[in-house]
Amino acid sequence: MVSLFRKINELDLDDKLIVIGTNSLYAYEARAGIMIEEEHLATHDIDILNRKDKGVSFMFNALEESVSDLEFLQSIDKTFYQSPQASYLFINNDGVWIELIFSSADSSQTKAQNAFFADVMPLDMKGMQWIENARLFKETIVGLDGRSANLTTIHPLEYAIYKNWLGKREDRDFLKHTRDIEQSRLVTKIMMEYMPNIDIENELSVMKHISKDVVADYRNNIYSKDT
Repeated sequence: MVSLFRKINELDLDDKLIVIGTNSLYAYEARAGIMIEEEHLATHDIDILNRKDKGVSFMFNALEESVSDLEFLQSIDKTFYQSPQASYLFINNDGVWIELIFSSADSSQTKAQNAFFADVMPLDMKGMQWIENARLFKETIVGLDGRSANLTTIHPLEYAIYKNWLGKREDRDFLKHTRDIEQSRLVTKIMMEYMPNIDIENELSVMKHISKDVVADYRNNIYSKDT
């Protein structure tokens, strides 16, 4: 995973390709200076959002003239291959899954302007607009081999709100539903205990880019219980 983010750093894509799934927890634990229990981190896929509001860097524009998304990943690990079942899914010999996604509202425009992302999964989900508008959160993570990389994800409060909402969707897999809610509670606890600079109560009261009912549900069922 660290190798992937080192390549993203190298190509100056930190604000373009951001983590939105379970791997976001690595950034939060690094900032808090703690170790999150493995049960919360267990996942075989890395969800990376291609933010439509951010253009690609000059360096990446030069790169994409000669490579595809698969070749980009193979420059990090040559064992990556494209899944025959899903064109947006890439897997390596270590069993790491990478899903490249972007908002479906921008899919036709993105494909027309940037052939590199032609196989990226368009995700048609209401909550994606909240992720697109979320504040970015950046932290340095260190791999088991001692190598480090900068990981960009979304602000922990917006992550906690989003995960609480996602876990209550009727079409959500039961196991993922349980994990989503647990992660929402976990990140809320981390903010309260290790991130005193985040004034949760005040930020909830002024938050505009997430639906009021979603924010209220988080306040009533996650934040209030932890306080």
